[in-house]
Amino acid sequence: MKKYLLGLISIALILAACTPKPPTPLTGTTWKLASYGRVDSLSPVVADSQGTITFDTTGKLTGIGACNQFEGNYELKGNQIVLTPLTWDVGGNKFCPEPQMSQESGVWDVLKGTVDFKIEDKTLTITRPLSETAALVLVFEAAANSAGN
Repeated sequence: MKKYLLGLISIALILAACTPKPPTPLTGTTWKLASYGRVDSLSPVVADSQGTITFDTTGKLTGIGACNQFEGNYELKGNQIVLTPLTWDVGGNKFCPEPQMSQESGVWDVLKGTVDFKIEDKTLTITRPLSETAALVLVFEAAANSAGN
């Protein structure tokens, strides 16, 4: 009986270890920008830039494109985020030097209107389709100190 019970416990532990973890939640997580650009030619985030986005549970989002803060409201509809026009001068609008300005423009270009999103493990991908074959993309990684981690 002990061997049987020990066998069942071992199997249960193995199955528990193999069960995939749920993805990081969209809300309550600080997402750090990892790459951006056209879906077929992503650029890595600029070194020492502060690209982030956070969605709260009340429908407000805040973030930083590269050196300027933004805020706005959003609504989730399935795998889409419907964005209100964002305010980009929160905290005083700054001119970003290159290459930060290109990153900031890349973020601005995606966060408009209705965008698609998906979360896989600790990666958030936000996509703004341009046509059937082209899209602009922001790829974020969950920050280590976020609620979902």
